[in-house]
Amino acid sequence: MTQIAEGKGPEAGVAKRMRGHVAVASAKEAYRIYKELFRGPRFGKLAEKGAHPQRLLWASTSTKNPDYSDVKYVEALIGPETVNTIPRETLNAFRDHGIPSPRIEESPEESRRVLETLDRLGIDMERVSQRLEEEGVEKFNAPYDSLMKTLAEKVPQAGSTSIASAASKSAELDFCIKAPEWAEHQRLEDTDLACDDGRRGNI
Repeated sequence: MTQIAEGKGPEAGVAKRMRGHVAVASAKEAYRIYKELFRGPRFGKLAEKGAHPQRLLWASTSTKNPDYSDVKYVEALIGPETVNTIPRETLNAFRDHGIPSPRIEESPEESRRVLETLDRLGIDMERVSQRLEEEGVEKFNAPYDSLMKTLAEKVPQAGSTSIASAASKSAELDFCIKAPEWAEHQRLEDTDLACDDGRRGNI
């Protein structure tokens, strides 16, 4: 898109106008497909037997371009049955000036127009999406493999400590380090957290 926008000709102007809209349009199209799958008669038969739909996950929705709103990809993707993994800085920004309103189904015609324009610009979204999916999976695989390697090294040193117990302790420590204010002030029933500096707090 950037390469086309920086070129010459009528396509350059179109590409410039498209900047900042493709990601949201793609997410809205994904949500439309999600509803077709999980609210249709086929899944309905499974739901009658107790099946639950798998929620859509919007991952790492911080704004990378400083020209855009710092809550651009949070506000635009709010909708039922979705999960948004928001970096702390983005979460704080949303708490400060975000507007919590469901928008994922707003302006579906505009989203389709954006995606159709990509075709005219010669951008293959199927290919782009496949590449992004593969890169995204690999970004999760690497830290997971690293975690399992660490556990494999630490468990024998702990004697009878199980992998599950070691993972739990690691998660507690990670939570204390990354979210000390939550460890002190947030409460969930029957869950107790022991932080490494001797503080104990219910979360």
